[in-house]
Amino acid sequence: MLSVIDEKMLGKFFTPEEIAESDSKMSIIGELVEVRHEKGINQKKLKELSGVKQHDIARMERKVPAPLRYDVKVLAQIRKTLVVVLLESVGK
Repeated sequence: MLSVIDEKMLGKFFTPEEIAESDSKMSIIGELVEVRHEKGINQKKLKELSGVKQHDIARMERKVPAPLRYDVKVLAQIRKTLVVVLLESVGK
């Protein structure tokens, strides 16, 4: 979670939607790393399972932006998926 000061600084450069998108992506990556470790899968094995280069998996885990298609391929191999929710329906 970002501090209040960090959030104010980010708000000067990014829209709330961009910040929310980034937060969501970081959450997905955190889940990916956690489950990969729980299942005892190293990056090399995940490369073999997903077809995503080990270099790209390492970049994702370091939170360097990667194409969404890589996230989807890697998540599928640890039995996870992405769910899209309309923002209007959240909190109703």
